[in-house]
Amino acid sequence: MDDSFGKRWFFAGGDWRARKTARISVKTVCAVGSGTEAAPQYWSLRYEIPDGQVSHRQWRTDIGLTSLANQGFQFSLSTAHWILPGYIGEEPDNPLPSAPGIIATLLTSKLWRACAGDQRLTPNVTLVREGRANEFVDRLMSLGRGCPCVLVSKEYATNKPLQEEIRNCRVNAKPSTRAKNVISAHMSSMATAQEIA
Repeated sequence: MDDSFGKRWFFAGGDWRARKTARISVKTVCAVGSGTEAAPQYWSLRYEIPDGQVSHRQWRTDIGLTSLANQGFQFSLSTAHWILPGYIGEEPDNPLPSAPGIIATLLTSKLWRACAGDQRLTPNVTLVREGRANEFVDRLMSLGRGCPCVLVSKEYATNKPLQEEIRNCRVNAKPSTRAKNVISAHMSSMATAQEIA
């Protein structure tokens, strides 16, 4: 990256391409909506970059921000990848699912509180402790819940969480069939970030 970021085009809308690699690009767009020119209601970013392992694969990350009336922001993110047109050869394996680094930044920043519906989002699992299953049931039944709740079991012989199961739940948000004792709250593609004053 160069010093182009942080300039007016990045916030007001514009395009940037890497000088040495045409496949790296950033595009931003904003719309005033109910906001102002200085603080628009809508802002979006598209970031494209080649895969670091498979040279003929391209990645795209789309981010959208909406300023909400309650002084919070609605954040949405999607990622996609594809094989470049014209490639001939054996199709490469699908990449392992992962979340872009900005997700961890949003979930751990002290400047924001990230929520999906009425659920506070963190990068860590939440243990369901003995005798407190009602807390999990309340979370599961909440009409304001905006993200999945995933229950992951412990290994019977060792009483330790099944690490592979937890990892899969974090990246895929697919319920485990062996689920019993550990919750992994997975950030949905749409979350609400509320500024901490």
